[in-house]
Amino acid sequence: MVAVPKKKSSRKKKDKLGHDPLAWINDEDVEKLKSEAEEDNVSDKKEIEAIESDGIKPMQEEIQEDKIMGKQTVFELPPYFGIAQVAATKESMQSFLENSTDEIEIEAGDVESIDTAALQLLASFIKEAKSKDKCIKWRLISNKLEDSVKLLAMKEELGIA
Repeated sequence: MVAVPKKKSSRKKKDKLGHDPLAWINDEDVEKLKSEAEEDNVSDKKEIEAIESDGIKPMQEEIQEDKIMGKQTVFELPPYFGIAQVAATKESMQSFLENSTDEIEIEAGDVESIDTAALQLLASFIKEAKSKDKCIKWRLISNKLEDSVKLLAMKEELGIA
């Protein structure tokens, strides 16, 4: 048997779709979309900065010092408590544990947003406090926090009734 070479087709390869689905977009539209995306990005950055400043910067001030013989008793959670606030909040929690009484109250009435990382940190804080024989009480719990805790089945870990 003799191998016969394949004949090359004179036709150009066609796209699988057979057409360019984005052909309707012209250069003006592309530039307009790019500028809109940049504006959205700038406004998103400003919003993120506002949330972070609400959650991180005032955190030191949010540790209310209802002092009993120089010890702190109330720890207030930030309104926007997410992964961006976890590092700063962890430091605040550690400091709070060192300077708190045997009874700690957690103020969470203003929590508007909380994510899983923040809930894990909160569970860790409560576990550490209990290991140091401190009593944890909840002063106020926002609906958002309560819904998140229920969704993740963390009521027992956080001591929320």
